[in-house]
Amino acid sequence: MSKNNYGRRLAIWTIILVSTLVLARVDLRGAIAAESRFIRFQGVIMEHQGTTLVVNERPVYLTGVTKVLSPDKNPLRADRLVQGQWVAVEAEQTTLGLQARTIYLLPKRPRAAEESPFTNESE
Repeated sequence: MSKNNYGRRLAIWTIILVSTLVLARVDLRGAIAAESRFIRFQGVIMEHQGTTLVVNERPVYLTGVTKVLSPDKNPLRADRLVQGQWVAVEAEQTTLGLQARTIYLLPKRPRAAEESPFTNESE
C-alpha cells in the first residue's frame, strides 16, 4: 500500500466519523426540542367556535388527532365541549399555535389536592 493511498483512506474515514457525530448530535437536539413542545394545563372553556377552543384565554385548535375523553376516560365527540365546562388539555406548541392532542372533561373545578387527570400512558 502506498503512502498516498493510505492518506486518502484516512481522510475518508475521518470525514465519515465526523459527519456521523455531527448528525447524531443534531438528532439528539431535535429529540430534546420535541419533548419541550408539549404542555398541559387545566381551565374552564371560555369559548368554542368550530375547531377553536378558548381555555383560560388560550386559543387551542382541535385537529383530526384530538381525543376528547370523559372523566372515566371514555372517548367522546368534540361537540360535548361546552362553554363554562372544566377541562384538562394536553397540547402541542406548533407554529400555528396550540394544537390539542387530548382533552379530558372534568366533573367539577379541580382542587390542588386532587389527582391529576393526566396519566403516564398519555406521555
